[in-house]
Amino acid sequence: MTDNDYDQNIDESNELEKMRHSFAHVLAQAVLRLYPDAKLGIGPAVDNGFYYELEIADQLKEEEILPKLEKEMKEIIEEEFPITQVLIPRDAAFDMLHQQGQIYKTELLQEIPDEEISFFKTGEEFIDLCRGPHVAHTGRLGAFRLTSMERVHWKDDKDRPILYKFNGVAFKTEEELKEFFKEEVVKQEKEHRVIGPKRDLFAFQELTGPGLPIWLEEGTKIKRLIMSHIRKLREKEGFAEVWTPNIAKVELFKQTGHFEFYQDQDIRPFPIGKDLYMLRPMATPSHIEVFRTKRRGYRNLPLKFFEFARIYREEETKKLDGMVRTREFTQDAAHIFTTEEDAVEEVLKLLNFTTKVLRSFGLREYRLQFSRRDKTKMSDYLGSEDTWERAERILVKSLEESKMVAREAVGEADFYGPKIDFQIKDIFGKDWQLSTIHADMVTPGRCKITYSDQKSNDQTPVLIHHSLIGSLERFIALILENYSGALPLWLAPTQTIILPISDEFNGYAAKILKELEDLGIRARIDMKDESLQNKIRQAQLNEIPYMVVLGKQEEASQVISVRPRSGEDMGVMKVEEFYDKFKEELLETNS
Repeated sequence: MTDNDYDQNIDESNELEKMRHSFAHVLAQAVLRLYPDAKLGIGPAVDNGFYYELEIADQLKEEEILPKLEKEMKEIIEEEFPITQVLIPRDAAFDMLHQQGQIYKTELLQEIPDEEISFFKTGEEFIDLCRGPHVAHTGRLGAFRLTSMERVHWKDDKDRPILYKFNGVAFKTEEELKEFFKEEVVKQEKEHRVIGPKRDLFAFQELTGPGLPIWLEEGTKIKRLIMSHIRKLREKEGFAEVWTPNIAKVELFKQTGHFEFYQDQDIRPFPIGKDLYMLRPMATPSHIEVFRTKRRGYRNLPLKFFEFARIYREEETKKLDGMVRTREFTQDAAHIFTTEEDAVEEVLKLLNFTTKVLRSFGLREYRLQFSRRDKTKMSDYLGSEDTWERAERILVKSLEESKMVAREAVGEADFYGPKIDFQIKDIFGKDWQLSTIHADMVTPGRCKITYSDQKSNDQTPVLIHHSLIGSLERFIALILENYSGALPLWLAPTQTIILPISDEFNGYAAKILKELEDLGIRARIDMKDESLQNKIRQAQLNEIPYMVVLGKQEEASQVISVRPRSGEDMGVMKVEEFYDKFKEELLETNS
């Protein structure tokens, strides 16, 4: 790609973003035509499209309102209204929004320090608080479609009013729009919520409850393979595995701060005898208790614990999303208790370790986010200004020394400390948090845990929280989508499926199965009463790495006929020959 090509791509991207931003304004204008008393929220451009959030008094049905809005939007586009910027003095802007009754825009204006406020007008009919940029007039807009409507809280705060959020997609041409929806159909077939049940990996049952996945046989194999892989890597890094209860007294969670700050998502307390208990929303309090089991000295540090902990969150039903957001999940929770002097070194090790592990799973495209507090909202956090400054300094210095680039996200820190997140995209391009590293100088002090230094004085350790893969549920969902269901050989729950061409060869199939299993290959026999072609097709749909076909010739010569999932015929060979090729592929996928 030449520099000119690069500049052209940037220009085209900017033009497309301007167009999508303008579509959001046209959407809001269309809503106001149908509902003049609607209150405007926010309406940005996003990947592939746009959205707008508005408060509307009426009860709306998606299947009825979206066609009406699309019709109004097309009329606005056909009228070719000019879209122009207007700068209004701050006081006059407040007066205008107040007269219009636009309470959410007035709130947003309070957050803008400028003395002249930017608005954009579409014709003479619609004006919106906005920095822009936009296209010159509505006739410059391309092809679009409204895709969904949902109900959301203003600023994602459950204590704020509920607004309607209208989502749309937009492209320059109708052909690009059609191609987008074709690709969406393909993506939906590769989505984990489709692959999982189809492959008998996991299921959601009505009587079990939403957000509570049931792991089936093949999915449980994947889960155990990942846990075994991580367990070995953790032990090499000096982590000791522990196992702690899924419940604890509420008093423990109050001490760590989790009860206060997680009470919207925590499972409600319940009595056992005279005490109140609750399911844990995080493993940190449990690992604090592990630290407390004995007196710790400076020679014991850094002290590293990890656990595959079952975690529980009372997520709203509408926020549940397949395996990427559930009410129960398994987290590879790790904690390092260390001195403040050694904290940067430990974070550096974790950054390198995390990168290495993600690559071992074939994940190389991710981005880092450094989440810090919002200094204007210190009531959202525990701890003092000093502890936060020191904790943030640990992560900043670690990033600088690692030469890793992280996007800064102000206000995204957890209540107990700043963090570095590794984020990857799902098949639809949405970012999900995966690995995390927290620097916590709050919890150890609140829990009064100490170690004795060289002079036998009590000191408070720094607590570094770490998760390699977030939750197993989310990780497996993203891995399935990342590989479009075709998991690498080492991670495939069934590595080889044996296909006897008829029941006559089931005895030989059982013999080959034992030989493969003795070599450590995960194999099974397809005993279904179907044609060989149907069995092969099903094995390919299930993305099983290898198929072994057995018939009269194979049994007579004591060989196997092998086909990879790609479909070509590898010919006949001895089991030992197949095993050699199998080992070669394992080495390649693990290198």
